[in-house]
Amino acid sequence: MSDLDGKKTARLLELLKKEHEVFTGILELAKQQAELIEADDIDAFSESLNRTQEKIEIINELHKESSELMQTYTSHSGFPGEGKNSEIEITSGKLRKIIEECAGLNDKNSIAAKKRTQYYMERIDKLHLSRKSIGSYIQNVAYGPEMIDKKM
Repeated sequence: MSDLDGKKTARLLELLKKEHEVFTGILELAKQQAELIEADDIDAFSESLNRTQEKIEIINELHKESSELMQTYTSHSGFPGEGKNSEIEITSGKLRKIIEECAGLNDKNSIAAKKRTQYYMERIDKLHLSRKSIGSYIQNVAYGPEMIDKKM
């Protein structure tokens, strides 16, 4: 490998480690979000989603450069065992694993959030029906002034 390839390899490793670090933060936020959904803390859940979005934006920026370097690395590394950098391979494996964990937990959180939303929609529908029933009852009862103020 030339010195330039060594620099690219070092940069790729640095980027992969940064991505892993940010995904670790995303995983922690996903765990927190699961707890917040369960605790029905919508405000904190929303704030946690905002922090996750910020981390995703960081990942997107890092990935722009790392994906290009990874393509170069892959094309230079050739067949399995030839020209592979073990540290890059290990870090890439760890990164894939944490991405899978994040995706799995995110899917579970999404399902739980949808169930919570459905629960609230059903409650809103029941409240709407209750208000409608009360409205019908009020319309059918004739109120005279004597019912409002018996002193008259």
